[in-house]
Amino acid sequence: MKKEDLKYEQLIDILKKSKPEFKDEEVINDRILRQIQLNKQKPEFKDMLIEFFFGWVYVGWVRKSMVTAALLVISIFIYQQSLILKRFEQLPKQEMPATEFNMSSLKSEVETRILQYQLSNKDISEKQRLLTEKEIDNFIKSLKKIKHKNKELLELVENDPLLKEYLEMKMKEAE
Repeated sequence: MKKEDLKYEQLIDILKKSKPEFKDEEVINDRILRQIQLNKQKPEFKDMLIEFFFGWVYVGWVRKSMVTAALLVISIFIYQQSLILKRFEQLPKQEMPATEFNMSSLKSEVETRILQYQLSNKDISEKQRLLTEKEIDNFIKSLKKIKHKNKELLELVENDPLLKEYLEMKMKEAE
């Protein structure tokens, strides 16, 4: 190891003695300073872009106000979501009165009365009832079956104006 240390020491002494020769030290100093100034003056596009978009991060009051605004928006969002969930939980508990139901889509008075009966949760006294609940349910089921079976026939009647007029005329005669 001593031989290697000795060689190392000799090499360092040689390097110390052989200093580079500068002819014009002022010119080299000027070039180095100019190059440093050029690098400082000409920032890269990427650095300028990052500074433009994220420069506010280095300003303390702006950073704190942005964090406060974000927390405020998040808290408003959470509050709204909780209100929506509460309303969804209350939906099945609400009773829908028959008068508020849109009855313009129903085609006959019988369907309207049956729907009102189904939507009302009120008990009807035995004296006022003409039909039992089972009979009404059977009536509703039979109406649905008739509608389903005669759907094609109804479409045919709706598409043919002469047939429609003829049927209307016969229905008026039957009354």
